[in-house]
Amino acid sequence: MTRIKICGLYRPEDIRYVNEARPDWCGFILHFPKSHRNVTPDQARALRAELAPGIVPVGVFVDQPAEVPAALLRDGTISVAQLHGHEDDAYLAALRELAPGCVIWKTFQVRSAADLRAVHASAADLVLLDIKQIDPAQHRWLTGQDNERILAFARYLNAKQVPVWIRHVYVNASLNPPEQLFALGEFLGTLHNVKAVDVLPYHTMGKVKYEQLGLAYPLEGIPQATMEQARQARSTILQGMRKARRQTVS
Repeated sequence: MTRIKICGLYRPEDIRYVNEARPDWCGFILHFPKSHRNVTPDQARALRAELAPGIVPVGVFVDQPAEVPAALLRDGTISVAQLHGHEDDAYLAALRELAPGCVIWKTFQVRSAADLRAVHASAADLVLLDIKQIDPAQHRWLTGQDNERILAFARYLNAKQVPVWIRHVYVNASLNPPEQLFALGEFLGTLHNVKAVDVLPYHTMGKVKYEQLGLAYPLEGIPQATMEQARQARSTILQGMRKARRQTVS
């Protein structure tokens, strides 16, 4: 069964929303001030205290010393460390020593066969895979690259039985129309290693990267999406997954 995570909680109303929606996990972005959803450890603890039982809190970190997520894992503020930086297996080993029994999820930059081997050999409990667009033309317009490598990587991880968490950013109905969301779900429904699907509402944090590279920002002027829009998009993706899996069974 595919499970759900809602990430980027930073306000009391966000906690009220997830307590009503009842996802499997919720995420707090910590020590990353570039994000407007960034929270301090004390803020995360206060939000965690209002979280309904059964929703597992996840801490999202980028290149923080292992002691930082370890402290939050030990005191129960979070139950999972989600790592988005250059953390290697030595880092993971140090984190497990500081917080025995901890659960670790990891993102990877995949540019070569060596990167694929590193993912397969990783000591992380789960691999995070971003699929920005299922439509090749839309993906090319948004990123300047085709999406075939990403989809091939997803199939590779499935063949190797590496557990993955799929992440998709919802921007708006023009860039993420229902038929494309459904098609993404149909593709994911052919994979047997997908443990969760996380649909994130679009925000403008990535604009800085384009400015630093001297590139035009393709989403200039587009407003940030809401959590409710992301929830509706996730529902459409799951419908596509269920259809694909019913066809596989039949």
